[in-house]
Amino acid sequence: MEQVINSGCAAEPCAEEIISLINELNDKNYPKRQEAANRLTAIGNPVVSHLKEALLNEPDDDTKYWATIILGRIGDSAINVLTEILCSGDKDLKIFAARAIGEALDPRALPFLVKALGDKSWSVRKNAAASLIKFGDAAIAILTESLASNNEDLKYWASKILGDMGANAVEPLIKMLKSANKDMRFFATMALSKSQDIRAVRQLINCFRDESWIIRKSAADALEQIGERAIEPLTIALSHEDKDVRYWTTRVLGKIGAKSIQPVLMLLKDDDTEVRHLSKKILASIGVLAVEPLIRILKNDDKDMRKNAAEALGEIKSSDAVVPLIEAMGDESWFVRKTAADALTAIGAPAIPSLTRALNSDNEDVKYWSTVVLGAIGREALTPLIEAMRSDNKEIRFFAAEALGKIKDAQVIPYLLEALRDKAWPVRKSAADALEEIGEAAIGPLIKALKNENNDIRFWTKRILRNFGDLAIVPLEHYLLHGDDDLKIYAAYALGEIRNERSLTVLMHALNDGNEWVRRYVVSALAEIGNCEAVPAILESMKKESDEMCVLNIKAMKKFGRGAIGEIIKFIVPENERLVSYLLAMLKSFGAEGVAEIVKNLSLFIDSKYAAEKIASVIESAGAQAVEIINGFLAANAGKTGSAAFLGDIARRIDSAGRPLNSSAAPRIHKR
Repeated sequence: MEQVINSGCAAEPCAEEIISLINELNDKNYPKRQEAANRLTAIGNPVVSHLKEALLNEPDDDTKYWATIILGRIGDSAINVLTEILCSGDKDLKIFAARAIGEALDPRALPFLVKALGDKSWSVRKNAAASLIKFGDAAIAILTESLASNNEDLKYWASKILGDMGANAVEPLIKMLKSANKDMRFFATMALSKSQDIRAVRQLINCFRDESWIIRKSAADALEQIGERAIEPLTIALSHEDKDVRYWTTRVLGKIGAKSIQPVLMLLKDDDTEVRHLSKKILASIGVLAVEPLIRILKNDDKDMRKNAAEALGEIKSSDAVVPLIEAMGDESWFVRKTAADALTAIGAPAIPSLTRALNSDNEDVKYWSTVVLGAIGREALTPLIEAMRSDNKEIRFFAAEALGKIKDAQVIPYLLEALRDKAWPVRKSAADALEEIGEAAIGPLIKALKNENNDIRFWTKRILRNFGDLAIVPLEHYLLHGDDDLKIYAAYALGEIRNERSLTVLMHALNDGNEWVRRYVVSALAEIGNCEAVPAILESMKKESDEMCVLNIKAMKKFGRGAIGEIIKFIVPENERLVSYLLAMLKSFGAEGVAEIVKNLSLFIDSKYAAEKIASVIESAGAQAVEIINGFLAANAGKTGSAAFLGDIARRIDSAGRPLNSSAAPRIHKR
């Protein structure tokens, strides 16, 4: 066929030959298509118009492909055809034209390729971008100019291409970062993500100060993609004055991961506290890859490095760090010990088995901090701590009790109550403090423990309840009014031990309780509090009490002091005949001081013959001391004739030895 064509045409190929070759571009045989394309390319410019015509007549895909490839290889006048197709052809033709231009690399096609970056078809945009990248530096100027376009797709692709072009394209993109248009800044940060240029890194870090969160996030993503090249500038940025810069820097270094570990480790001893803090956060975000390097630092000579390493391990929470951190709780530096303990607390339950074994350590600090950590971990650590309460080592028992108090779980209360009788005072004190920390849940068991036969338990129980103050009073008052008889007795006893006057009203109300034993403890509690407001209520309740109870009240009344005397005197009236002997016994129990108070309160009974006769016997019982008190009173109150006559008669009845002439018999108990 080739011979036929050559024999029928002049030296320059004729149109028939060209058309025949173009028709072969869609031959089913690939080698034949390739051969036809090669021959058309060799012919050159004469085939251009024919190829254009073929492309405009809706050819098949093979013809589209080979025709545009040939045009691109021919270049020269063929470029105009390709640019024309790129502007007005169908999608497939545009794609083939863009590819062909990428083969030709004719700069005349650059404006058309750039324009194609804004095409409505993603495939066209993608192929135009791929061809522009092949132009390299030659495309930088026009791509930079295109960044001012209003077409978002065009701006995106232009900035992306510039990002792929290396160092010479960095400056336009850096300038773009300073644009007032947020979209321009966004595209620039994306484009620079492929750059390894230190200028780009620094400017992206500066974007952390951008007013837009989107730009700050995009800059961070870009630096993360840049990776290792960005680490050194980022570590410097940790000390930046702007908190947004520090935040995003920390985030990026953490995401870069293992490659940033060594530089960040060095920052653990930085002079800047904020830098050290951020370094620990970075290492924590890196995670398990940072554990081994941090464990090695726990042996560093620098205590600050050790402390910071421990803190970072606590942030990572790897169980691999448990044993090294337990060892660090025996560090010579308190700060390292405390930080290691906090780190183990953060790790939590996985550390419990090792911490339990550490309770038997020879190192006192390790034992102490192990109990502290177990206590801070909480309920999951209860079993080993309860077991530790049985240890032969008093220090372990001491620390275990302290830790149980921090857990504040009600199920540990019996063990702590039992520890109140421990043979070691520090353990008893630690258990008491722990019960106080547990708080309200411990009140009920503590109330019952008040009646324990062990002196130590009773002592510490009273002290704890007293220290609770209002916290204990509310439930105690509830128990006193609504509990069973035993609980009421415990509550009354406890309120007496606490001695808070706010309980007076409830206690006085409980004087009417149906159980005599409850009432006995109520009177005792009121006497312990010692506020004389309760005296009238106690005296009134005696009207219904047994003689035995009245006798007990004689002893209780003395605890109120002389302030109760006036109230007792008021009850010495004929209507209370059954109580008078008990009331007089109460007055006598105060001794000479009571006589002085009676004389001072003469006005309360001087006008009552009944009361005066009864009370006179009390005064006389004080003997010579009563005479002195009477003489002193009369000297100070010379104008009170009625008082003088009454007291004078009493004084005359007392002999010189100070004993009454007619001693009154002791009060006789009236049986009911």
